[in-house]
Amino acid sequence: RSKIHSWGIFAEKDLFAGSLIHKFDASSFPTTKISEILLWPKHKREKFLHYAFQGGIDFYYGNFTVLNNDSSFLMNHHCDPNCAYVSDEELVALRDIKKNEE
Repeated sequence: RSKIHSWGIFAEKDLFAGSLIHKFDASSFPTTKISEILLWPKHKREKFLHYAFQGGIDFYYGNFTVLNNDSSFLMNHHCDPNCAYVSDEELVALRDIKKNEE
């Protein structure tokens, strides 16, 4: 459980600034077109958009199977982040992150 936004990801060990936290492989992730998402009932659309992330002008990365099985979709936004993508694929620690820190 997260104080930031319901659910989140927490460090299992101390991480040092510059540590690779997640490597995103876009080729292995399914995509869902916005035109399809707009046809869904409001509750389904809102749940999906809460966890998925936009990959282009007309699509989002993810589907409900991926969202239910890939913990990277539980990453939360923060105005003072401890990690960030340094490329389209690599998420690294911006500073040291302590064990159990979100």
